[in-house]
Amino acid sequence: MRRPSLEPPAELIGRRAEYGALMAAVSSAIDGRGGAALLVGEAGAGKSRLLDEIVSVAERHGLRMLRARATAAEGALPFQLWIDALAPGGSLDALHVTGNAGLAEALLGALVEAAGSAARAAA
Repeated sequence: MRRPSLEPPAELIGRRAEYGALMAAVSSAIDGRGGAALLVGEAGAGKSRLLDEIVSVAERHGLRMLRARATAAEGALPFQLWIDALAPGGSLDALHVTGNAGLAEALLGALVEAAGSAARAAA
């Protein structure tokens, strides 16, 4: 399969560096080298639009993507991003398709337990 372009589509103005870095990570994943990316920025800066494009390209190349969103209010909830990304009905369903359901469910259980422990310790 042809590798995705590192050049952003014309409608992603001012996101060339970010797009290229994320697409390089997608290309590595296509080659079997996993990884993760964290995209942060001010509200309204175009993060969601950029990720929508990256996810679209990655899925067209057969990759499964996990996504979660955070807000400042969620800062006190340990591991909440991972819990959201792996929750049933969300990205966890994509892992079921690839036969990793046991691993994903075990990871989700461990994260929920760790989050509860951290919340109790903070109280």
